[in-house]
Amino acid sequence: MIAYLIMLQAGANIMAAPEQVTPASVVATPTAAARALSVAGVTLPATPVSFTFQCLVLRGDMPGNCIDAKDGVVLDQKAFWPRIETLRLAAETDPLLRAARAKTAFYRLRPAPIGKRTRSVLIQETVSLADAPPSERPGAGVDKKELAITELDISDFYPPAALRAGAQTRVTATCRVLVDRSLLCRNAQVDLLPVVGAQPMWRAPALDPEFERATVKALSTAKVRPTLSSGGSSIGREAQFTVNWTLPNNAEDGSTYATGGKLQ
Repeated sequence: MIAYLIMLQAGANIMAAPEQVTPASVVATPTAAARALSVAGVTLPATPVSFTFQCLVLRGDMPGNCIDAKDGVVLDQKAFWPRIETLRLAAETDPLLRAARAKTAFYRLRPAPIGKRTRSVLIQETVSLADAPPSERPGAGVDKKELAITELDISDFYPPAALRAGAQTRVTATCRVLVDRSLLCRNAQVDLLPVVGAQPMWRAPALDPEFERATVKALSTAKVRPTLSSGGSSIGREAQFTVNWTLPNNAEDGSTYATGGKLQ
């Protein structure tokens, strides 16, 4: 009996074989804006550099807690977790590895049957000159109402520290529409409503930088329609967008929505 229990415990630590991420297995890949954010401040290589990651699947559709799979995959959870820290430390001194790892956060996977073992995926990411943001000058600014957003992923980017603290805020950023209709944003700043006051009880000023970074990342997952509502191309146009980072059941209008808030 003791031997049987030991075998059951050992089996509980064994993960399912990782699935290879392919175009057919994803619903979203890093946009041009997300790729540009991931390589910000990185000197891009003259020739592409590829990395392979094994990532756990979190909340059903997003990869996270990745390890470097260059030396093979890991199926033992006890061995997997220390490798996450190994990758984090390696990324601190290898900007290309750091950029490639950052891009894995922008994948969204198709649902898979729920199994008894932990699900993981293999993602191959390449860092190259193609990740650089376009250098052309932006077009004229427009009202954000002219840029109809067809896709947006906000809740997955709520800063973990802010969730733990119950912190909420509102952030506005200036965004440019890239050729793939994604939004490359800059100058994100906390933008509180005057009626709320300078520092309402639910705001944690120390977390403002986290919210600002999260806003730029979340907006980079958006896609806008190719034409303005008034006509003309949306590519290259700029507008200001505001994300209201609000926890469930705390909307000012009394409505509820998924953790992460909404676009205003």
